[in-house]
Amino acid sequence: MLLFYSSLAAVISFLLVAIRAIRALLSLPHHATNVLTPGRGLLMEGVFLFGVLFTSAIFARFERRSFADYGLPLRGAFGARFLEGLLWGFVLMSCVLLLLRATGNFYFGSLGLTPEKIPAFAILWALVFVMVGVAEGFAFSGYALCALTRGIGFWPAAALLAFLFGGLHLAVNAGENWLGSVNLVIVGLLLAFTLLRTGNLWFAIGVHAAWDWAQSFLYGVADSGVTVAGHLLNPSFQGSKRMTGGTAGPEGSVVTLLGYVFVFALINFRFPEARYKGGQYERC
Repeated sequence: MLLFYSSLAAVISFLLVAIRAIRALLSLPHHATNVLTPGRGLLMEGVFLFGVLFTSAIFARFERRSFADYGLPLRGAFGARFLEGLLWGFVLMSCVLLLLRATGNFYFGSLGLTPEKIPAFAILWALVFVMVGVAEGFAFSGYALCALTRGIGFWPAAALLAFLFGGLHLAVNAGENWLGSVNLVIVGLLLAFTLLRTGNLWFAIGVHAAWDWAQSFLYGVADSGVTVAGHLLNPSFQGSKRMTGGTAGPEGSVVTLLGYVFVFALINFRFPEARYKGGQYERC
């Protein structure tokens, strides 16, 4: 697992250095790190996604396995499970904000885009967040989870990687806070739980992509402290940071924390049987 993450970091670092060298050569301007444009999002997430897939492919080749053994089968990619996950992610994010609106902590605000710009930004941000869902899901619940499961078991491995997931967001995203990081640790556990129950990562990828798309583009709120350019609504928050999430956005709210507990119950009801063979050590 350590070798995997070291290799992944090396690939991503090489690509980022190359991109920065090209930017310097062309004298391209730098943008604020807390505001993400579609172009910058596609570039950065493309680098991360390529790094994860490339590194995972090397390790799969070495172990004579396929991506399916690590929870990402190409058969059924972006199929029914993914589409169901999209619906879940959209509904869950909407419910969080509706609860915050009902308690007087959130206001949807006015339109932030002209009608002719809405389709383009909606599609571009959808592409970005699908890439985020695949990259982050496979990075933290793909080869690394499978390899660590061989040594310490599925749930201890999932817990360790969930803490890594939450900790990295706290370290990298300037607007993230401790409650948002705690919530992301729970997200990491949810990711592993959906993998165990559905048999692969496609449902979780759909949930992640739609949650981020609804949060960042549709409702225009911060996602782990980062806002995006070209969001549909201009919302506003009012109230304590524990309710609103502060600079982290709704992901740092106690409403989201309680919602994740509810989601565990929903997933347990929707997918009552374990389907992931790696979780039973038959593949990993």
